[in-house]
Amino acid sequence: MTKAGKPIVQAKIVGRVVGLQGEIGANAAGEAVHKLILDSPVYEGDILQSGSKSYAIVIFRDGGRITLQADSQFKIEQYKYGKDVEQESAILRLLKGGARVITGLIGRINHDNYSFRVAAATLGIRGTGCGEVRIDLDLSTRTYSCGACGLVIDRDVNAAINLARWRPKEPSAVTLLAPTRVPLLSTA
Repeated sequence: MTKAGKPIVQAKIVGRVVGLQGEIGANAAGEAVHKLILDSPVYEGDILQSGSKSYAIVIFRDGGRITLQADSQFKIEQYKYGKDVEQESAILRLLKGGARVITGLIGRINHDNYSFRVAAATLGIRGTGCGEVRIDLDLSTRTYSCGACGLVIDRDVNAAINLARWRPKEPSAVTLLAPTRVPLLSTA
């Protein structure tokens, strides 16, 4: 309890600082700015601030990423990520400066629940974060870790997302067959 008799509400961690250079700070409404270091948590409501010649990379719980450029301010206005896909949402705002944003699962699954707001901006849409391609992944590898950018993807979750989005062009184009025994092919 606080001195005023109100309960203390613990904010949920919504992301972590995975890269930085220079001075990066964060504060929630009414709080003093505190310095962020590598692996610092960030919270819903935080305003991140970068100094001159500074930048920060934050990875969010849904796999989204923001790179905050020098002399910038960025607010995590709302961030809800969990078990209920329909309730997930992210409202992010660039208050000053520049940022590079890559959406995570919230932006990929439910576009209407993802918002990146700016007063005025020059926008460039580039696609993926690093463009790394792996063609030698074995099906038994359940988690993919990108060696180029550090992105970690649960392949089972990714497959479920792709299946949820997939719709046949014609309902009659897909026919379910009764299970049958299929002989194994042999090269001998």
